[in-house]
Amino acid sequence: MSKIYKFPAGVTTGKFSPPQHDFSAEDLRDMMGEVARLLLGTPNRALSRGSEIRYGTRGSLSVDVKKGVWRDHERNEGGGVLDLIERETGRRGDDRFAWLRENGFDGSGKSNNSKPDDRSKRRVRGDRHPTLGEPVDPYPYVDADGKLIFEVARFEPQRFPPASA
Repeated sequence: MSKIYKFPAGVTTGKFSPPQHDFSAEDLRDMMGEVARLLLGTPNRALSRGSEIRYGTRGSLSVDVKKGVWRDHERNEGGGVLDLIERETGRRGDDRFAWLRENGFDGSGKSNNSKPDDRSKRRVRGDRHPTLGEPVDPYPYVDADGKLIFEVARFEPQRFPPASA
């Protein structure tokens, strides 16, 4: 599949070169969820629904993983994967693609890291269960590529509701 590049306004000669990366628009859209998790940490599960993942105590930053976009409702800004990388890392232009490669993304829409992300995850208020309290031990479940599928938490003290007869 060949790519067609349009020159930016005012550029008509060879001074402009097309971006040097292997990421298609679909690749970038498909990696939004994993990129957001790497950059933003653990989402607010209490406010997240379906394909919309919320971050922050009030869920003011939302990520739509199906559309591959994010929106910060407090700052009134948003964009795609590259905009999120720029906002969170300060990297611009082709350096954002370098960040993707450094973090294991190869242009296939998935991370090619074979081990799970072992950086500590930030806990947010949404992780507190309304009746069980704070989780003590999280048990992450990852796929063969090391991508987090889901996480199970253990709570202390363990309280078991009475069995209904």
